[in-house]
Amino acid sequence: MQDDELKELLGNDVSVVLSMISQKLAQKMHEEALREKDRTKRLRYLIGFFYYTAQDPDAKDLSGTLKEQLKHLIDTEDPVFVLQLYEELAHDDQFKRMLGEDFSPLFDLIRKNVSPEG
Repeated sequence: MQDDELKELLGNDVSVVLSMISQKLAQKMHEEALREKDRTKRLRYLIGFFYYTAQDPDAKDLSGTLKEQLKHLIDTEDPVFVLQLYEELAHDDQFKRMLGEDFSPLFDLIRKNVSPEG
């Protein structure tokens, strides 16, 4: 079954179903990132978390949620790791489109609070 067919079958419930899927996948990516010791894999999981969070069609406060998560990362992670995450997401046009005008203020948070030297 194709995405469009599924959306048609779901009708008015499509937004609710897509939101539930996005939330569950974001939660799973976040849990895996917390458990993962390998930095490269951990980075992939965090990118996944940000993607699925941004894709949630029913997100109530997307900017606030992402800002809270970025602040937590800035406070707890190695600055070089946070800058790697920033570099990955900042050069991803699809991610920037998903966030729209929220992208710049959110990622200014990293630029202003993280230095490469630590």
